Amino acid sequence: MDIEQHYPACRALLGRKDFHRLLAALDPETGWEQFPEEAARLGEELGLPGYLAELAMLERAKGLAAAMEPPGQADRLMVNPTLQLIPLNWQGLPALLESAGQAPRPQEDPAPGPAYGPTYGLAWQSSDRTLHAVEASHEDLVA
Repeated sequence: MDIEQHYPACRALLGRKDFHRLLAALDPETGWEQFPEEAARLGEELGLPGYLAELAMLERAKGLAAAMEPPGQADRLMVNPTLQLIPLNWQGLPALLESAGQAPRPQEDPAPGPAYGPTYGLAWQSSDRTLHAVEASHEDLVA
């Protein structure tokens, strides 16, 4: 799979023209797993949103979780082996990830954009193969 297929929220956020401008600036050997770091490196030069690289980190985490075997039924309490904890500098990215590419509903107010501030994201695959990406709550982090 190519980078564009792994990062649909980044593509939707930037729009086709700017996303392809970013792809054109990448080294041809860049794999989809390296895209977040490359987006961070090129972000200022290309005038990209400051949170784009971290949004890509969440998309990568979901992609990595999707590639793993989903957890089965456990006979004891254990951490989901697909769970990833991602340190972030932007709050609200999981909501942006979920809303990217969806047509806005006229009756709803638009979701607020990301806000600069430290937080953590969680990404995992549940036993029914559903992929999740959420902002970690205090309870998630101390559990």
